[in-house]
Amino acid sequence: MKASFILPRIVLVFFLFFTAGPELRAQSVETQDFKANIALHPFCLINGGMRFDYEHPLMKESSHWIQYSIMAYYLPERKHAESINDPRWFREHDAWENFLTNFAPISSLSGMGLGVAYKYFFRDSYLLQGPFYLSPALNYTFFHVGYNEFTLAPFYEEGLRLWEYGFWSQNQDFHKFKTELNIGVQRRFSRRLFVDCFMGIGWDYSLSNRQNPYMKKTMYALGYSGWTLTLGFRLGGILGKDTVSKHYRKHPDRMINRVEIYP
Repeated sequence: MKASFILPRIVLVFFLFFTAGPELRAQSVETQDFKANIALHPFCLINGGMRFDYEHPLMKESSHWIQYSIMAYYLPERKHAESINDPRWFREHDAWENFLTNFAPISSLSGMGLGVAYKYFFRDSYLLQGPFYLSPALNYTFFHVGYNEFTLAPFYEEGLRLWEYGFWSQNQDFHKFKTELNIGVQRRFSRRLFVDCFMGIGWDYSLSNRQNPYMKKTMYALGYSGWTLTLGFRLGGILGKDTVSKHYRKHPDRMINRVEIYP
């Protein structure tokens, strides 16, 4: 499916989550003292990757948090047809397609990245209905992409260097730098699990060893440099010691007015 079909539905889901009513807020206002969170980004699976986050407060009982991230991408090689006589020539499923390549077919993808973010948590607001945060972030990711294209390739015959036009395998490296400013909401749906939705704006800068126009046409493509929109959600686990009093464990409905600004 193309980005024009998927993105409007993602934005609608985020709007409903951010503006949910108070009945959902009661699930996220428990008073607990936790040392750290771990989380993953399911959206990355669409592009053959996964992102893991580890975050903790900068000091005890602080609304200032620091987040460290590691990203990994891997799509195993799929062989392209090298001749129109090959049955794979007309089969699209013999190539990978995703947002990173602007849905241009590729044969393989691998990559690694690191990120760091600062988070400041605010109290509830009428609009967001839950503890929300503001988070500037910086990320770097390296990608190695394999694909086939019609081009001239050199070969040698009797000591002479000749060129042949054909559908040849190519490799391209990308160095992707990204800065972001996001706003998000974290809500617990159990004592140790939470969901986090965020959105914001960012600036991408991409360096590449080759020029491929198909991979820089959209804001999510590997070769794109410029302003971007960020959307995502995380599923996470909460680490540390539970300090909720026994009184409020027996009466969780009375915890609505005991909102902590810390996640």
